Amino acid sequence: MMKKYTFMIAILMFSIQLSFAADPAYQKAMGAQLEKLESAQTAEQLRDAANGFSRIAEMNQDEWLPNYYAALALINAGFRTEGLQAQDAFYHEAKALLEKTVQAHGE
Repeated sequence: MMKKYTFMIAILMFSIQLSFAADPAYQKAMGAQLEKLESAQTAEQLRDAANGFSRIAEMNQDEWLPNYYAALALINAGFRTEGLQAQDAFYHEAKALLEKTVQAHGE
């Protein structure tokens, strides 16, 4: 009986390991964009980070995180922008990304 549980735990651990290592290119691209997002100081830099996440999202349509981080970058860009119209443009774009993500991946 103990062998059965040990075997099941080993299978579970192996499947978790495979799921995390499924696409190293995706993980590398996300890591690079997260560093870019973290170091962004201006609205333009945040826009660049959002564009990078959007490109990742286009190539990995089954992943929801790139659109989430693109929206986060756009919201932060809105906070660092002067003028109500410019801020609203960032917020509307972020909202559209989040709605697209929710529709594609469910609530």
